[in-house]
Amino acid sequence: MLSSEILSFEQDTAVETTIQLERAARILDLEEWVVERLRHPEREVTVNLPLIRDDGCSATLTGYRVQHCTARGLTLGGLRLCPDATLADTRDRAMSSTWQLALLDAPFGGSAGAIVCDTTRLTERELRHIVKEYAVALRGIIGPHSDVILEDEGSNAQLLAWILDGCSHTHGHLEPAAVMGKPRALFGLEGHLAALAHGVAMVVERVAADRKLSRPRVAIQDLGEYGHFLAHCCDQRRLQIVAMADSSGGIYSPSGIAISSLADWLDEHGMLLGYPDAEAVCNKDVLACDCDVLIAAAPRNPITVAVAENVHASVIVEGVYGGITPAAVEALESRGDTVIPYILAGGGGMAHACLEWTVNTSGHVLLAGEAEEHLERRMQHGYEAAHEASLRYGITLREGAYVAAIELVADALRLH
Repeated sequence: MLSSEILSFEQDTAVETTIQLERAARILDLEEWVVERLRHPEREVTVNLPLIRDDGCSATLTGYRVQHCTARGLTLGGLRLCPDATLADTRDRAMSSTWQLALLDAPFGGSAGAIVCDTTRLTERELRHIVKEYAVALRGIIGPHSDVILEDEGSNAQLLAWILDGCSHTHGHLEPAAVMGKPRALFGLEGHLAALAHGVAMVVERVAADRKLSRPRVAIQDLGEYGHFLAHCCDQRRLQIVAMADSSGGIYSPSGIAISSLADWLDEHGMLLGYPDAEAVCNKDVLACDCDVLIAAAPRNPITVAVAENVHASVIVEGVYGGITPAAVEALESRGDTVIPYILAGGGGMAHACLEWTVNTSGHVLLAGEAEEHLERRMQHGYEAAHEASLRYGITLREGAYVAAIELVADALRLH
């Protein structure tokens, strides 16, 4: 997508989040003061980040941090490094994080942050400097007991370690619980992407069971590192992978793709192109293939209305934030398809972050299998809450997820 198209999509997504709040308010008959409180974040901050480039030139980058709601606890949310980030989009992501955490029944509210930059055009020294400047500029605002930073688009474990160092300088000592997704050497809990993928697979498994699908056929739109985990997690749950796509193209096999064989190929070649045990197809063929479930996992290439017209899957999963445009969601649901929103499907990464924070603040040592049990419990709560709301109010599963989450946050607001 071009920058102008991405900006337009992000604005549409922000409008969609507000629309979902208004719909939930009508269904739940919420008081106007509650709705007004949830329409607007509690705090939003814009910071200017000075940078002297390696060539001696000076520049100033922009950063944002938005804290949506603390009615259910301190805030937790991602940090994006993206050239197209806007305050409006950051605001929307913070609100979405509030709903996602409520669905998980986690004691947090939602937040989100961004640094407007193209990481491919920054040297390692420049990137390290700018993220530390971001942490220092937000001193007193971010921290282990106020607003916790989580990995998101454009960030990684190394970058989060730099953020943690910046936070620690303002506190005078290391504060591991200020940042989630950090390296293990700094008391991080590995497996953020794996947890995100496991959460998606869990939800797909539950929807398939509700639809009496014994072994649903699954297509995965994007196969970066996250897509590798998705394919593995789906295969573990006996979900049959029939198609996948990455930047090099797509593959399709109506009888199923052997994930172990594919993993060996990817380890050696790094891309799907040339994989011998499936038919080579283009990316749009993967989206339109004969399957039961389509997982949209490409944040920079969302499913649009034009694409949705050719989708054969009856269950479409938003595996990343913004994986399906709002207009495409309406088009898919108007023909009876089930759309699983990111606030439900993407809960695994957030659940993992909640566990890391708990470990960091309590000193608890995880026992074997405890992380998996925690993830399963949180995701089950989210799915059951959304499913129960959809039945109670006669609405779609997607709407049920929003209604269930917003009702929980509204209940907390009334008790303050």
